[in-house]
Amino acid sequence: MLNFLRKRASSWFIKAAFILIIIVFIFWGVGTVREREQTIIGEVNGKKISIGEFQNATNIIAENYKAILGDKFDYKMMSEQIKKTAWDMLVEQAILMQVAEELKLKVSPQEVIDEIQKIDAFKENGVFKREKYVEVLRYNKIMPSQFETQTERNLLLKKVRTFLKNAVTTTETEINDWYILKNRKIKAGYITLNYKDFAKDVSVTEEDIKKYYDTNKEQFKKPEKATITYYLIALSDFISNIKPDEKDLKDYYDEHKDEFFEPKKYVLRHIFVAFGKDRNVSRNKIEDAKKSLAKDDFAKVASRFNEDGTKNKGGLIGEISLNMVTPKLSSIISAMKKGDVSGIVESEYGYHIIRVDDIKEEKIKDFNEVKEIVKEKVIQNKAKILALKRASEIKDALEKGQVQNKYKPEKAEIQKDKPVISDMNLPELVNNIFNLGEGKSFGPINTSKGVIVGKVDKIEKGYFTIAEVKEKIKENVIKNKALNIAEEKAKKMIAEGNLPKGKETDWFSPAGVLPAPLNTLKDIDKAIPSLNKENRVLKKPFRSEDSVYIIYLSDIQDPVLDKNSEDYKKFAADFIENKQNLFFEEWLKNLKKNAKIKLNEERFKSL
Repeated sequence: MLNFLRKRASSWFIKAAFILIIIVFIFWGVGTVREREQTIIGEVNGKKISIGEFQNATNIIAENYKAILGDKFDYKMMSEQIKKTAWDMLVEQAILMQVAEELKLKVSPQEVIDEIQKIDAFKENGVFKREKYVEVLRYNKIMPSQFETQTERNLLLKKVRTFLKNAVTTTETEINDWYILKNRKIKAGYITLNYKDFAKDVSVTEEDIKKYYDTNKEQFKKPEKATITYYLIALSDFISNIKPDEKDLKDYYDEHKDEFFEPKKYVLRHIFVAFGKDRNVSRNKIEDAKKSLAKDDFAKVASRFNEDGTKNKGGLIGEISLNMVTPKLSSIISAMKKGDVSGIVESEYGYHIIRVDDIKEEKIKDFNEVKEIVKEKVIQNKAKILALKRASEIKDALEKGQVQNKYKPEKAEIQKDKPVISDMNLPELVNNIFNLGEGKSFGPINTSKGVIVGKVDKIEKGYFTIAEVKEKIKENVIKNKALNIAEEKAKKMIAEGNLPKGKETDWFSPAGVLPAPLNTLKDIDKAIPSLNKENRVLKKPFRSEDSVYIIYLSDIQDPVLDKNSEDYKKFAADFIENKQNLFFEEWLKNLKKNAKIKLNEERFKSL
């Protein structure tokens, strides 16, 4: 298939560039014959999913997390989430492929050709090159026919999404109503009825106190405590005796070169105009800046026009890598060469014109450049191994009831809700201690200070008695009863009308973040948008922790509805897209709910 693609020109590749395509490729899984013969991990409506496909998916998700989190990425900590994400996505893929078959959707060979030719990893100077295409795939151990089949599959999935999204209808009235709501500004008035003003009318009985205690007993749970004996084996006990040789250092460097990888960096300047109330004004300003570049230096134009912190630096942003910017900006910047100036680019903040001052190619730092860092890592690793070995010996002795003389035991009282041991925050270890129970040993565990191993001496748990919390309960009962009285009074005031003037908020958008004190009221965000000139008072009062509020419209400013403005056009496009996405997500959610999905839990947990 697609021999056309294999008859074009040139050869050059880099693995990093291919990540952009390999992510999608591996993630959705292209099952080889060997994989199809592997053990099945599950099935979706009869479509079997192999362990090979599942492992491909988990591997690439893990790589994505690693690229984002760097040294903070811990596969062990995140493995369950990674596996769940992989399985969910493979299920969705299977469902969508089945829908494509039912809808009789097809992808033509020409569509596959066009899609592959768009991929930057296969281009030189913006032009698709056959040799580069073949060599990049060969480097990643993928046959062209295999990649083309998967590209066809991905396009088919895309067609399913497009087909369903196009089924969503949106009226102009609907867009207008939401545009007005989004851009409307109001001032809300509010009348406050504090519970303290009604507390004098409240009495509390012993029965009230007992009922509150029984109903809310979990509030009076004592913090779980444990007493432990532990040993801390410090790495410093071993470090002074570790003398790694040159071979140790080079071996570590060769095996961990990814730790010393520096991505491609771009030194950027930009001219930036933020979105104002009228985007047409902002657009005109960035157009003026663009015209000025014909006669003035980029830095001078940036200093004149910029509306951010780079104004006094000639628009200098500094050094960035592509993973620091949005996919849209990344695509634009990656296609630029040193000295190139982009056209006008729109971001969520405003309009930009970008210049590339310099490009620093990706590289693996030279061994000599990182030798001291490598040495420190090797020493630390060897020290950890020795400390873990010593800790394991201590644990064996503890379990046999033998006394340890070399290391002094430490005693500690820990709480489940305050997971600190020896001034270290160790939530996973502390949680494990409470799950183990009394008399059990724990560890060895690596920590910032060394390796910990120990034994659980005692665990305490339970509830405070009514007598211990009686006064606190009495306060809460008084408050609840007083708030009920205040709420009934508020309802009566709303029904009677002629409300007294209350306090007033500043201007805010009903569709945006609510100001205080409205932001403390439960479910108020669902009711506030209903305030308008015809509905000036909310029909029910709202509670906070200590007060009841009556909310009304104090003032309102509606936007001018200009359907030709850039702002309106962007809103309309975003609104339609969001509505389509929500529909698609709900539709897929329902299909998953009704699908016959089987997962081999035992195999899932073992991977």
